[in-house]
Amino acid sequence: MSIKLESEINKFDSNVAIEAADTPPSSWYLDPQFFELDKKVLISYWQFVASLDQFSETGSYLSGSFCGEPYFIVKTETGDLKAFFNVCRHHAAELLHGEGCTKDIVCPYHAWNYSLDGQLKKAPQMAGVKNFSREKLSLSEIPLKIWNKFVLLDFSGNAKPLDDDLNRFDQRLVEAQTNELKFIGRRVYEIKCNWKVYIDNYLDGGYHVDHLHKGLAGQLKMDDYKVENYKTWTLQSCAASPNPTQNSNIDFKERIGKEALYAWIYPNFMINRYGNIMDTNWIVPLAPNHCLTIFDYYFLPDTSEDFITASIKASEQVQIEDVSICESVQRGLSSKSYTTGRYAPTLEGGAYLLHQLLKKDYLVHYNIDK
Repeated sequence: MSIKLESEINKFDSNVAIEAADTPPSSWYLDPQFFELDKKVLISYWQFVASLDQFSETGSYLSGSFCGEPYFIVKTETGDLKAFFNVCRHHAAELLHGEGCTKDIVCPYHAWNYSLDGQLKKAPQMAGVKNFSREKLSLSEIPLKIWNKFVLLDFSGNAKPLDDDLNRFDQRLVEAQTNELKFIGRRVYEIKCNWKVYIDNYLDGGYHVDHLHKGLAGQLKMDDYKVENYKTWTLQSCAASPNPTQNSNIDFKERIGKEALYAWIYPNFMINRYGNIMDTNWIVPLAPNHCLTIFDYYFLPDTSEDFITASIKASEQVQIEDVSICESVQRGLSSKSYTTGRYAPTLEGGAYLLHQLLKKDYLVHYNIDK
């Protein structure tokens, strides 16, 4: 049954104090119309797609897909990074897969050949074609920018500027020696939940940590957990426990160090900084009840392989616990017994900010589409 989209958007009152607010209706997480709206919102923002460290030499590339748009990023012969829609201009075959290094870009279908800067070099068997322009048939470029250690793409070609207030968090990252960290590897998790369910879980101000992540909670001073909301991002922070759990066979005090910082940048990117480590989470929607969480791991140079292995194992344990609860929430959202919930006022301000920003964007894109 089709829903009345505008009515469902406005069921969420974004103007009341959090103490009086209901959470968004379950339709935001279930209905295909909201999923289509989500994709329009997401591509209107810069997406944190990769790390600078993943492009160490000429021809290094990384490919993927976001909201139905295949892309790749490549390091050109001039040392610049460029991004292109991963679509051959002949018959639309994808050009590159996964990640690697290449001297040029050759279509696997009909061997059209492009330079690293996207220019069409060869088009076999096209002799005699009228009005054929190599320039017009070069690859379609995606706007790219660098922020801190991250490579951002603008899939819409007209993304909103990054919030100036992010400079405050950038300074925190500099103070936390982020520039010294090196990219180690990527893990991708498929989760049977709406992308917003995963971010809601991230933004509950540590509400679930004591109960769900006992190994992690044993390393943190949970009474000091702090949530700071800014215009388009949230910073959660927590000091390490003075008496960390010693009997956990998964998590350990050296992983956390002195403090854990958890930052969410609207709409779908997270940065986690602690100890010798940083990991980032880029959330990619696939369907109303399906998303990817892409984890990139960074460590300080000279970190031992044993420490890296143990740290990623601990991180993956937390992720397994989060996946399980997020999939449980997605199933619960489908129940006829549930429509809306409530916020814990002192903890879930980050989740309320996400929903407030989404409602604003939903109405903008809904009105554009009318």
